[in-house]
Amino acid sequence: LNKRLLFLQEVLGALGLAAETVHARAEEAGRNPKYREKYDFAVSRAVAPLNILFEYCLPLVKPEGRFISMKGPQAEEEIHSALPAASLLSGKIEKTEKLSLPDGSGRTIIIIKKNGCNKKIYISTKLKAIQRKQAKRAIKIQPRFDKQLPFPMLL
Repeated sequence: LNKRLLFLQEVLGALGLAAETVHARAEEAGRNPKYREKYDFAVSRAVAPLNILFEYCLPLVKPEGRFISMKGPQAEEEIHSALPAASLLSGKIEKTEKLSLPDGSGRTIIIIKKNGCNKKIYISTKLKAIQRKQAKRAIKIQPRFDKQLPFPMLL
């Protein structure tokens, strides 16, 4: 983590930009009142599912600020499934942009605008409830009785 911060500080200096870099894990910083809703931007790589990244990063962003996430080239389904988490955290997807890299691979940049404040409580349990509800809708397991086996098989 510290190597990444040193790199970012070097880039900021080379570009003549001023920005605060914070040595903390997003999932921990988002719970800390010192960091909650203090930043104009938060940025992440594709290190976790998008709904989890929303949970980690949107609490850090001020109202009217932006969270920018990089995902792989086929991010549409993940974006769609993460919409309830974004809404719960006062975020709305503002723009997506597909990029082609020189090696031929692709990325999707997702820009989420934060429209309001988050509650002071850590809302992980609410997000987990939404995820469970989505999982139940997506997977309907029906038992099938096979005549060859003495027990039911799940399909």
